[in-house]
Amino acid sequence: MKIRRKKAYLVTMVTVLILFTGCWDRVEIENRGFVLGIGLDKAESEGKIAMTYQFALPSAMFGAGGNGGGDGEKVWNVTSTSPSVIRAEKQILTRMNRVPDLQHTQVLIIGEALAEEGLYEYIDFFLREINIRRRMDVLIAEGKAEDLFDIAPLTANSTADYLSEIIMLNEKDVHRISSEVDLLKMSKNLRRGTDFIVAKVAPGKKDIEMTGAGVFRKDQLIGYLDPEEVRKTKWLIDDISQGTIVVEDIGGIQGHIVFEISEGKTRVTPQIHDESVDFDAVIRVEGDVAELEDLDFPDTTSEEFITAVERKIEQEIKKECEEIMKKAQEEFEAEFFNFGALVKNYDRRWFEKHEAEWRKIFKKSRLSVKVNVDIRRVGLVD
Repeated sequence: MKIRRKKAYLVTMVTVLILFTGCWDRVEIENRGFVLGIGLDKAESEGKIAMTYQFALPSAMFGAGGNGGGDGEKVWNVTSTSPSVIRAEKQILTRMNRVPDLQHTQVLIIGEALAEEGLYEYIDFFLREINIRRRMDVLIAEGKAEDLFDIAPLTANSTADYLSEIIMLNEKDVHRISSEVDLLKMSKNLRRGTDFIVAKVAPGKKDIEMTGAGVFRKDQLIGYLDPEEVRKTKWLIDDISQGTIVVEDIGGIQGHIVFEISEGKTRVTPQIHDESVDFDAVIRVEGDVAELEDLDFPDTTSEEFITAVERKIEQEIKKECEEIMKKAQEEFEAEFFNFGALVKNYDRRWFEKHEAEWRKIFKKSRLSVKVNVDIRRVGLVD
């Protein structure tokens, strides 16, 4: 009986401890300040950065009862200047009666002046912060990141939501928008010291345009790709699923023809030699004729017409790939196609032996492009 009583006593004590044990660092929801977006800029003072937090104001976003939008400002932007990211955050704590909560942060925007100096030391804080989302999108601002948070888009509650939704909803459909780069992907590039591109955002009067991309060599911004160059890059990194191509000067047809891509697939294979690597790219594209300027053309359904348009588009895609390859090699001297990873997967020993000289090897690499285009629909005009 005594043993049973002892067991019952122990079970009771354990149950009580579980029920009454709380988190020592728990913060009630009403005491949290939810950070939707973060901006990093080079400060005017030498050796310092300016960090901006965009906080949500729930009562204005959703109304006091949580059932509808309220009046007034929906966000609060707070900027702090300091030599380091963590010290800037601590300074923000002295200016607000909430504890910053980073679990719902949508975007990290980096100003171009800071990006040109290098990002590694500033990104380190976010990689060590256990509460921040690793899937948070990273963007490069044309000008200052802080200025973008002052723009209030009409179709979203906050700048951060607006930009995050553009990426989520439209990146795959618009070739002008660079491939998504989140904090996790950027951290891998920074640790490996590889080159990469990040989507660029530019301020308008009442909105923000996401177009083009910043080119990084290791962790430094070295230049930009324009919107058309972003599409050319997407061909070689297998990230084309939507978009349009305009071709002209096809025999018997006056004006331009717009081809709308419905599906694209690229396979790049490295050809490794003793001290060099070349690349073979095979691109398959399907789509429709979306627009034809010459309305008097007699027969758009003929095999002759369809074949002529397909060959012209194939030539255009091949030319675009060769142009962006040349620009990467000669102008940027940066390998932002992730070809190095392809080589490493193909022959790990060879790549590890030549990794230190990879950019020099890439500069001399040749690209062979084979394109196959299939037009599925041409449309009918009465």
